[in-house]
Amino acid sequence: MQERLNKGGEQYIQAGRNTIRALWRKMCEHDGIDPEASFAVFSPDNPYQPFYEPALRQLREAEADYRNGGYVGLKIEGMRTQLPTFKKKRGKKQKEGNEI
Repeated sequence: MQERLNKGGEQYIQAGRNTIRALWRKMCEHDGIDPEASFAVFSPDNPYQPFYEPALRQLREAEADYRNGGYVGLKIEGMRTQLPTFKKKRGKKQKEGNEI
């Protein structure tokens, strides 16, 4: 059980990192900035910018929780806890719940 929780947490954090990278690339592409830049000022009309800070905050919180032994990526619905699972579908990962 603990191994599944750890793997689920690692996958959740990796998915967050992938999201952050993709958002950064999209923001840079929109404003014509090199994605390898470590600092950038984005235009006010950049459609990806409103999503970046919340996604980054969620990732940092998940990383901190995971380092401190907390469970990340868990979802509680109808009084049942669900672990995140990732199933491949047509070459892409799709997140689904798995009841425990």
